[in-house]
Amino acid sequence: MALFAILPLSMNAQKTLCPDGQHPHAIDLGLPSGTKWSCMNVGATSPEDWGGLYTWGECETKQSYTKETNRHYRNGDFVNIGNDISRSENDAAHVCWGGDWHMPTNKQVKELLTHTTYKTVIVNGVSGCEFRGKSGKTIFLPFSGVIGNQLIQRRQSAGYYWTSQQHPEYKGSAYIISLDGNKVSLDSNGRNWGHSIRPVKSR
Repeated sequence: MALFAILPLSMNAQKTLCPDGQHPHAIDLGLPSGTKWSCMNVGATSPEDWGGLYTWGECETKQSYTKETNRHYRNGDFVNIGNDISRSENDAAHVCWGGDWHMPTNKQVKELLTHTTYKTVIVNGVSGCEFRGKSGKTIFLPFSGVIGNQLIQRRQSAGYYWTSQQHPEYKGSAYIISLDGNKVSLDSNGRNWGHSIRPVKSR
């Protein structure tokens, strides 16, 4: 269920994104809210590194990504852990990185898509999407794939990133940034699926 405009992407090549190797950096894209986006994913060691794939509301990667292995799935259903888990004990970005880092909200994702330009690029051999803000600075979200129901789908044609918000009608689903080939959108997926997480810092 896409909630945001789907726009075409183009291919380009890049080599570097950050001023130095001391990751993570909080990148100021010049967004109206002052939100800064990290230069890399949770579990990554560089901007082009895929990092870990996490289920929504869990803070560790694992071997099996079924509903039954999710710690918030009980008696045949998902437990409601809050409509927005940003900065909570269930926020992997906040738990793993600490400080002011947290998972982005839907509002922050919509702001990113509205106030940046984006295109597909290749960074050190890894395909993904580059977002360029009015400040002239960029972030790179690699196409890191997905894991679900024990099926690993690591591939360089799509990437999916959790937001901090649960779906209002289906507590077994939460929102994602969907980077799928030639389109970018705000969508949703089942909470047991393994997706990437890109932290942000709010003003």
